[in-house]
Amino acid sequence: MKYFIAILAILSMHHIDTAHAETRYITDVLYIPMRSGAGNQYRILRSGLKSGTKLTVLEESEDGEWTKVALSNGQEGYVRNQYLISTPTAASRLNEALASVTRLEKERGQLKQQVQTLQTERSTLQNTLSSESTKATNTAAELEEIKRISADTLALNQRHQDMLQRHQLLQTDLDVLKAENERLKNDNRQQWFMYGVGAVLCGVILTLILPRLPSKRRNSEWAN
Repeated sequence: MKYFIAILAILSMHHIDTAHAETRYITDVLYIPMRSGAGNQYRILRSGLKSGTKLTVLEESEDGEWTKVALSNGQEGYVRNQYLISTPTAASRLNEALASVTRLEKERGQLKQQVQTLQTERSTLQNTLSSESTKATNTAAELEEIKRISADTLALNQRHQDMLQRHQLLQTDLDVLKAENERLKNDNRQQWFMYGVGAVLCGVILTLILPRLPSKRRNSEWAN
């Protein structure tokens, strides 16, 4: 239906070029002669111009029955006005319409191919976008995991530092206790040493005193 409308539209168009000389077309007669002058007595330059041949109007004869025209190759001559019309013949217009339809069909095929290509590219871009979106989601999850691990690492490091400080304090306390214990040991040894020295001195004193005491007194003392 749309092609039929296009053909009707093309057939209804008037091919008038205002920027150039006026053009006319041979009517739907099969062939007409083109003569060297405006009359049948002049010789025929072209024995038969086919219907639909495009002619450029140069001038009209004084009697208005002939028109001087020029062909597309530049050849000039006269043809009768009765064979000229201002629009292309139906056959010419039909051929033009068919050519336009063919051209439109070709353009339609090209556009269809372009649409298919664009759809393929769109599908590829959608797949790429989906893949990149998945990667972005995974990357975000990995980043959150790294943040969590980093936070745990910082907490562990802080606990480690606290434990080191506690260890240093405990080590200091231990060193103090060791020093105190060593001092107590030294004091104990000194005390026992003094006890030993005292006992030795007492023994020496007794050894020196007892022989000098009277024997009787000693016996009485022993008796008592």
